[in-house]
Amino acid sequence: MSAGAQTVSERTERNPIVIALVLLLFAFNVSIGLYWLRHAPELPALAAQGEPMARFLQSIAAADHGYFDRVTKAELGIQILNSTMTEALLLWLLLALSRGWSVRVPLQIGIGSYVSYQVLSYWWCAALAVFPAVDATTFVPLALFFGGGLPWLLGGVYLARDGARTALTRLARPVGPLAARDKGSLWLIAFFATIAYTLEVIWLYHAFEWPTQSGIWAAGARYYGMGDRGYWDQPSYFEVGLESFNVVFIVASELWLGYAILRRRAYRWPLQLSVGSYLTYSVIYYFTVKLVFPQMERQDFTSYAMLIVPNLPWLFGGAWWLGEAGAAILKALRAR
Repeated sequence: MSAGAQTVSERTERNPIVIALVLLLFAFNVSIGLYWLRHAPELPALAAQGEPMARFLQSIAAADHGYFDRVTKAELGIQILNSTMTEALLLWLLLALSRGWSVRVPLQIGIGSYVSYQVLSYWWCAALAVFPAVDATTFVPLALFFGGGLPWLLGGVYLARDGARTALTRLARPVGPLAARDKGSLWLIAFFATIAYTLEVIWLYHAFEWPTQSGIWAAGARYYGMGDRGYWDQPSYFEVGLESFNVVFIVASELWLGYAILRRRAYRWPLQLSVGSYLTYSVIYYFTVKLVFPQMERQDFTSYAMLIVPNLPWLFGGAWWLGEAGAAILKALRAR
């Protein structure tokens, strides 16, 4: 092993900040996170009875009542995934870090990216709803609200950035014509952007008034409403927030990925892994919330199919980007 490669290997295997972040995330989810998920509906009553953990959550409720006495499907969905999927991935990452496996690099990028998405999309939904989980929209309550999520955002960004920096030390700038997979990614980006800037923008414009509308767009919203009435006659800022976050931020990152592919940038693979990670997570998060708390006229096969099938291109597209980029990064790490 060359001196440069050994330096990179030692830095990524023994980076104490990365190890501390992963241990912190894991410990939080298996302690406070699991307790909160189990007792979320009864936390005020438990706090009144003097239960220590419930009293602790009550003491920090000023930062976000959504995690104490104003719990919604948004918080429950996040913690369901944190206590299952994220815990499994963190265990894998801890094992990879301890054994010095190359897979630690794409794992850091993927986990860090969607943890950052968690925080940013949650803040976005809260801002659109004018912060219903804080006591007042003044400086101190808002500072507590954002301060409560800031460690997770910064931790996620650090994990992803550290992994991307390591990957870029091994990735070379592509040469030659675009491969078929690159053209496929460009077509997928074009599809996602077209849907976002047409159907999703139209839906957002009429989000709270679809039952009063007529025409083909209203008929489409009514039909999708069979699977999710949050997109028809029971909208909330959860649905509006997720859709608008996708239109404003996720599609912009997808267009950036298209630019990186066309200009043959070496950072294309870490960027693709990041975009694929939070795009895939966003669909899984949406499915989790809507399957645990269904908003259907009837819970039958047709309604579940209407909920799931239209979203599969984003789920499979994000997973494809995730797997392809992870494989490319691993190949580069193992080749030198």
